[in-house]
Parts: sequence; structure tokens; C-alpha cells
Amino acid sequence: MYQGDAMLSLGEKLKRVGANLTPASSRSSLEKSERGSNYQQELYSNPGPGATEIVEVLRKRLAVLSGGEDKRGGPVVTIFAPQDDFNSNDLKQTLHFLKDLIGLEEREIGLSVLLEGSPVLNRCLEEVIGSVQNVFGDCLNAIYVYSSHGLWNKSRSSPDLRKSLQENSGATMSFVTQQKLFKVISPFQLTNEFGGTLEYNHAAWLERQLAIEKFLRDARIIRKHAESTIHTCEARLDMEGPNPASVEDIQRSCDAMGDVIQNTFVNGQKLLLSLQSETTGSLSQCGKGALKQNASQLRSVKTVLDSVASIKNSYDERWKALHGALRQISNMQRFVQESAEVVSWVESEGERLLKEGTPVIAASFEEALVKRKHMHQVAALSMECYTRYLQLKSLAQHLLREPNPDIATIQSTIQRLDATCQVFATKVDARRRASELAVVFYQTFEHTLKLAKDVERRVCAGNSSSASGGDMSGSTGTDSACDSCNSDGCSVADDEDPLLADGQTIQDAHKAILELDETSTVLRSNLEDFKRISVAFAKSLQNREFEAAQPMVQRMCGAIQKDMDSVRTLIDTKRNHLVQTVQLLSCEQDAKQSIHWLEDLCLAAQNSLESDSGIEEQSSRLKHEKMDTTAKEAYEYGRRLLDTAVKLRKSCKYKTGPSMRIADRLFNGWLRYINITKGGRNSSQSSSMSSPSSSPITPKVPLGKTLSTFKNRRSGIFLPPTAEARKLRSFHSCSSLV
Repeated sequence: MYQGDAMLSLGEKLKRVGANLTPASSRSSLEKSERGSNYQQELYSNPGPGATEIVEVLRKRLAVLSGGEDKRGGPVVTIFAPQDDFNSNDLKQTLHFLKDLIGLEEREIGLSVLLEGSPVLNRCLEEVIGSVQNVFGDCLNAIYVYSSHGLWNKSRSSPDLRKSLQENSGATMSFVTQQKLFKVISPFQLTNEFGGTLEYNHAAWLERQLAIEKFLRDARIIRKHAESTIHTCEARLDMEGPNPASVEDIQRSCDAMGDVIQNTFVNGQKLLLSLQSETTGSLSQCGKGALKQNASQLRSVKTVLDSVASIKNSYDERWKALHGALRQISNMQRFVQESAEVVSWVESEGERLLKEGTPVIAASFEEALVKRKHMHQVAALSMECYTRYLQLKSLAQHLLREPNPDIATIQSTIQRLDATCQVFATKVDARRRASELAVVFYQTFEHTLKLAKDVERRVCAGNSSSASGGDMSGSTGTDSACDSCNSDGCSVADDEDPLLADGQTIQDAHKAILELDETSTVLRSNLEDFKRISVAFAKSLQNREFEAAQPMVQRMCGAIQKDMDSVRTLIDTKRNHLVQTVQLLSCEQDAKQSIHWLEDLCLAAQNSLESDSGIEEQSSRLKHEKMDTTAKEAYEYGRRLLDTAVKLRKSCKYKTGPSMRIADRLFNGWLRYINITKGGRNSSQSSSMSSPSSSPITPKVPLGKTLSTFKNRRSGIFLPPTAEARKLRSFHSCSSLV
């Protein structure tokens, strides 16, 4: 849709673009424009108003060029029945506009005016005829007053009107019906108001006229101001120099003119396509006159469009060269200005922010967090500054690729930017990393210290529970485990031993040992991490800050090392205690196994004595000697185990009563075996068995005195055999006696 009032906005735009510009254009563009403006000059050579100026009058549809022709080939102007508010001035303006649309050839043929009869026309017929004669003059050929019913109210002045019309313009006036009208004008050239078949859309016709007029006026303005805009901008640039204000104004003015030319060219192309589609219509749709008028307008618009395209190409070429120079000047000015801003910010604001973050060393974890937050903000600002620096460096490379008289200035500015921004970015990155390592250092210190305290608390809590008679796994028994023992470590009271609470005691002790080993590994790993982080933190500091931080780092490392050594000492003590506990429990368990062996040997000896009646004396003697040797070894093995268990209990400060009770059971088992074998043997066997060196029969000696005989031995604590060895030994010792 073309809007008539768009001309006003274009005029306002061109006032801003080409104000106070002298009209000047190149000779070639003027010649092309003059050759393409014949129809344009013909349209606006008469003093009649344009469609934009009388658009409201034209919308009233007082008179139209419907596109029809009479049988002579002259155009037909249709004047519709006047309304009650008829105004002759509006009719004259409409007729003047229609006359300007009729070509010279059609005027020479003569045009016909068709009046639609009505009661209002009868009252103002003389006024209408006078307006028609005044506007068309010699171009008028005939006036036809049409009435479909054949009745007219002819006034007395009708003969005078005909005579005056004949004398002044040589035209005739006739009152016709439809039948007579078809004799002079074909029904194919008449609209449906007069019984014809010609199609006419007044709104579309008016819209097309407004679009054509707007395009022609835009072309006139472009031809007038395009070249002068470039000339004026070049002259201003030479006069004022490349200052930012002039460069910005010149670029804005030339861009606005370029937009006007581009919009006009696009609108002309759309208008040309619209006219081409309308020119291809049939006679019954458009009429002969409409086809001629459309073809004439199409030729004129095409010629003017070619002229606009030529002006556009010439303007674009000159503006491209001027715009390249302006862009280079603008880029150079922006490069110098922004480079100065970046350097100034780094030297003033950037250094101030760095000083606010010094020293990096913090007295506490909270202060380290505050300093790290500050350095993160500084790093964000530094990143923005560095991004601008990279953009300026890219702009400088672009400027150096083009011919530029300021190469030395660009290179010196880039060198200064490199020295300033890169050094500042390095400082900020080092400070930021140091602030982050400071936070990690304090976090690791507090975490390691807390871990050491927690482990120490748990170890001490385990010791307390062990001292009070609780679970032995996780206890060291270092507080008051021997309060109920006498001076030589023996138990005074014969209470139940808490170590024998259940059968999973050894497994729990092994589990506790593994947990202590894992805890020791975790402590060692945390200590190594803290040392590594402390070294990295110290290395991240600069010389002065490193000298100031070194005593603090050494002090904190010493505190951590001291706590770790204390905790590891506690862990080692508790682990040794648990290992000794496992050993004494194993000794007591193996001693109980010796008791079971003696019980098995007693049963085997009793069965053997009952079944020896049919066996030879030599075989019986060898069999009993073997059983006696096995029983003696089992007794000696259990006694040595219990001797070791008592020593371990004294070392761990446990009560020795449980070991003493097991020793009594072992000794009772040994006496039972002796009593069983003594009653059924001969005197020689009894005498050999009663000797201290070969016989297992010994007097009942208290275990304390028996165990004391092993105190002066040079060998260490007797280590019990493994489970597999015990099983294998039990199998070979007992199965052979059955």
C-alpha cells in the first residue's frame, strides 16, 4: 500500500539531509536524468495541483478518467451526478488534475465529457458546463448529458449553452439516452453506471497516482541533492579537518541520503512491477485509454527508475570512497582515545585496587576469604580491561593493513599497551592465585588440625573405656588397669576377665588395628598435603611478602607437625597395645588347645591300657612312651604359652587371673594323665617316667614358680605357632595314639 502522506516525512528527512546545500551534479548524471524525465516534465508542466495536495477532493470521485475511449479514439472524462454539497472549485481542481494526465496526442484528438444526469445537475448544469469549458478549452470535442429514462429538464438557457460552447471551443452538447450513447461510445468503454462493462476501481487508481507522483518527486529530490551532499561533505572535511564532530555529522548526513536513494529505488521497482501487471489486462477490464495511460506511465517510470539507478550507482561509488576514508579516520581516533583510556585506568585505578589487596598474607581464615573476594573482583575488572586491550590490538592490526600515514603512532601506542596491560594482567593473576592459595592454606591447616584433634580425642576416649573395663578393641589400658594388681603384676581379685567376653575379640582387635593403620595413613597424607600447599603458598608470594610470611608458615607447620607427632605416638602406643592383646589372647587360646590335647591323650591312654592285654610287651612299651612324650610336649608347650601370656598381661597392665586359671586347668590335665598312666604300668616304666628329664610325672608345683624358671632364659618371648601349624601338630600327635 502506498500512502500519500509519506511525502511529508520524506520532505522532513531531506531537510535534515540536504539543508543549505547548493544544487550541483555531474554532467553525465544530469544528461541521463534529463533524458529520462520527459514524462515527468509533461506531468508537472501545467499549474494544476498534484494528487497529494488534493487527495481529499479526489476521494470524492466527482470526475474520473475511467480508461474508456469514444469511437474516434479520444479519451472519455466521466462526471458523476453532483451531490447537494456540490462545489465548482472542487470540480475544477479534479478536472485540472485529469487534464494533466491526458497526453498531447489524446488532446489533439479531442476528449469527450460524459455527464450523469440528476436533479442536482439540472440546477447547476450551467456551472458544470462552464467549469468543463474553462478547464479543457480547445481540447473539448463533445459533452454528453446522459439520462437512462430519456427525460431531461432542459432549461431555457440550453440553446445559449450550446451556442456558446460551439463558438468558444467548437464542441457540441447533446442530451442522450443509453441507446444513443452506445452509438458514439462502445459499451466496452463505459462503466456499469452507463450500462457498460468497463471495470474501474477508483481507490486503486488514486493509490497508483499517489505512488507515481511520490516516486517522481523523490527522483527529483535525489537528482537535486545526491551529488551536492557528497560535494558538501568533502568540502567540510577539507575545511574543518577530521575532528570527531565533523566526521560524525558527515557520516550521518551521507548515510541518510543513501537510505533515501535506496528506499526510492526499491519503491520504484515495486511501482514498476505493479504497472507491468496492470498493463497486461484485457480491454473489457481496463479500456483502451487505461491501457494507453498505463503503458505511458510504465515507460516514464522505467526511464526515471533507470535514472535513479544511475544516480544510486554514482553516489554509492563516491560514498564508498569517502566512507572508507571516514572509517579509517574514525577508527584511528577511536584507537588513540581508547588506548589512552585503558592505559590511564591501569596506571591509576588498577594499581589502586592492587594496593587495596595487599598484603596477601591474612591473619585468619575469614580475612583470607575477604582478600580472595577482593582479588576476584579485581580479576574481573582486569579481564574486562584485557578484553578491550585485545580489541584495540585487533583494530591496530586492521589499521596497519591499510595505507595509513600514522603507522609510527599506531606502533608506539601498541607497544605501550602491551607493556602496560600484560604486566598488569600478570600481577593480577599472581595476586589472585596467591589469595586463593592463602584460603586453601588456611583451610588445610584448620582441617588437618581438626583431624588431629579428633583422632586424639577418639584415641583417648578409647583408652578411658578400656581402663573402665569396656571393649578392648580401641583401648590401650594405660590409665588404671593395674589398680587391682599387686607389686609383681598378679591379680589380687579373681574377677571375670573382660577380654573373654565373646569369641570375636581377636577379630575385633585385628579390625581396630586396621582402622588405626588407615587413620595413620590419612594423617600422613593430610600432613603431606599441608606441607605441599604451604610450599606452593610460599612460592606464590613475592619477595617482600615471602619474607613476611615465612615465619608464619613455619610456625603453623611446626604446630601441625607437633600435633601430628603427638597423635601418631598415641596411635603407635595403642597399636602396640592391641598387638600385644592379640598375642596374649592367641597364647591363651593355644594353651586351651593344649588342654584339649591332654584330655584327648588321657582318653587314648585309658583306652590303650584296657586293650593292651593281647599286645606284646615291646609294642606296648613303645606305644606308651610315644604317648608320654606327646603329653609332655603338650604340657610344656601350653606352659610356655601361658608364661608368655602372663608377661603380656603384665606389660598391658591387664589382670593375670585368667591366665592363672588356664594354667591350673593345664596342670590338672597333666596330673590326670599321670594318674591314669601310673596305675597301669610296670615298675620300670614308672621309674623312667618319674625322672625329671624323661618322665612327664612331676610334682605339682605352683605355676608362678614354674614360670619363674623361664625368666633367666636368654631367648625372647615365645611366639606361638600359626593356626595351620597347630592343626597339623594336633593331627600328627593325637591321631597316632588312637
